[in-house]
Amino acid sequence: MSEILLRPMKAGEEEKRNDLAYASYVEYAAGDPNHRLAQRKNYGLLCRSDPRMRPECNRLLFVDGELASSITVYLWPIRFRGGEILAGLIGMVCTHPNHRRRGYIRMLMEDVKNFMRDSGAAVSWLYGKESVYGPCGYATFTDYSIADARDFLQPAAGVTMRPVELGRDYETVKNIYESWNAKTCGPVLRLDGDWKNRVLSEKSNYGGLDRYRIIEDNGRTLAYCDIMADELRTVGEFGAVDEQAAARALPVIAREVGGTIQFAFDSEKLEKSVALAGGKLGRKQSPNGMWLVLDGKKLGLDPKATHEQLTGLLKTERFVYYYADHF
Repeated sequence: MSEILLRPMKAGEEEKRNDLAYASYVEYAAGDPNHRLAQRKNYGLLCRSDPRMRPECNRLLFVDGELASSITVYLWPIRFRGGEILAGLIGMVCTHPNHRRRGYIRMLMEDVKNFMRDSGAAVSWLYGKESVYGPCGYATFTDYSIADARDFLQPAAGVTMRPVELGRDYETVKNIYESWNAKTCGPVLRLDGDWKNRVLSEKSNYGGLDRYRIIEDNGRTLAYCDIMADELRTVGEFGAVDEQAAARALPVIAREVGGTIQFAFDSEKLEKSVALAGGKLGRKQSPNGMWLVLDGKKLGLDPKATHEQLTGLLKTERFVYYYADHF
């Protein structure tokens, strides 16, 4: 019988964990050497860029002394009802091909849930298959709201768009993010390390300095946005000085993306800004991850709140999650 050991990662074991992740995921590159999963250097990138990451946030499972499975937990504070709660975000779940279908991930998930609770997390979510994570207590949040906006007024004279310049615009973008999202449920409380190493980094898997734009009125900053590289040129993040400034900025964004803005989120502030800009707002519900309540009391719910209670809360609070903060 094999000897199984579960324990936190120790300092200095990062490359061993990255080797495991590479062996686990490289097959999904389908032989394309340019695919990010085919490039060993990309593994562990998010861990290295996370200013809150500690070795023990990586949970390891060994079989007869050999590293077989691992899970990484990103412990990020998110905004909630004017304050914050701690969320446990699950990423880089991997099992070596030689050790698959033996239940090792389910074993690790129990360790991970205990670690997140001991760390003070109120809620956890991940992106994966229900067949794998459903038995671990996770269930899909099916009613995440995303929006689209069209039929704006013509952009006002003097309102223009340009790329974000890190040295010139960093403090402005960061301050707009803080003020615009102060009462929004969901956005991460970003540290300088989050901004510089991940959101506005040229090496990020989900953010990227090249995607961010500043919208100005004769040189005065109105707003910023993240225009993603997908076919629809989806706006993955948006913030403005205020709703009036947003209303002046949105028609310029619409012109840039081809007329209709597809947003990867929805919010009350966005709704008001679109109306002020003379636009029409549409919305639909979309799945967004699989969720687990860790401590319902911290959410204002029963200590052992159900998934239905959690998703009802997320819908009521109009939960927002920006694309650059994916994991």
